[in-house]
Amino acid sequence: LSVVLQSGIPLLQGLEVISEAKDKKIVHICKQLSVRIANGQSVSQAMSALPEFFTELCITLVRAGEDTGELPKMAAELADYFDKKVELQSFLERIIIYPATVLMVGMAVLLLFLLVVLPTVGSMYGALKAPVSGSLAFMLELQKLLLQWWYLVLLVGVGLFVFAYRQRQKLLQLFLRLPLVRDYYRDLLEIRFCKLWALLLNGGIDMLQAISTAALVVTDKSMYLSLQNLRQQLAKGVDLGTYLEEHKEIFTPAVRAFIVVGNRTGNLTDMLQQA
Repeated sequence: LSVVLQSGIPLLQGLEVISEAKDKKIVHICKQLSVRIANGQSVSQAMSALPEFFTELCITLVRAGEDTGELPKMAAELADYFDKKVELQSFLERIIIYPATVLMVGMAVLLLFLLVVLPTVGSMYGALKAPVSGSLAFMLELQKLLLQWWYLVLLVGVGLFVFAYRQRQKLLQLFLRLPLVRDYYRDLLEIRFCKLWALLLNGGIDMLQAISTAALVVTDKSMYLSLQNLRQQLAKGVDLGTYLEEHKEIFTPAVRAFIVVGNRTGNLTDMLQQA
């Protein structure tokens, strides 16, 4: 849609071109948008009628683009934002896949040791009639249990794999709460929020609505609540820079400095882009 708007192709004609895609969902969306726009609705109004496909963030930015006459530019920036969002999601999935892969490989090596190497060691001890130590005796008993109840072990393993796959998003959120990972993820959320905040302000959205809308991408509960408190205080007339100086937990020092300077100099949007 961004390419269509920037190329100067009439919107309805552009939607018809996009609808030639093989993806059935895209075809359905384009047809729904075309019908509504042909009946006199704006793009944002047409998108609002399809909440299962378009987020509140997307609709807000498109509406801002329509109001300011910068819809092609806003659509391009929105497309770039979603591209970066997909890249971030892919990066986070790779973060959790790595330790999961290490764990699976470790389990496979352990099973190989128990089922292949350990019986040979046990046979050697038996041939030499040497006494078996406590740890080795434990491992031999564990190996016997695995051989005796192998089908149960296999069933549990498959069950855990299916459970982990179905609950991968919740497991990802739990992983992101780990101390070291949490700090790094919070920095990523902070960057996403600032970029989106700047994008909304550029689109002509007022400060309070921009903060409220940009906060929708923040999945960290404490950070989200802090941003909502910030919005409430600004609505009461509190200065942005003053509030941030008093509540330094909301942003990291570097980002807070960018925002304070931008607010003081009237270049908040530019400073948010640089944060």
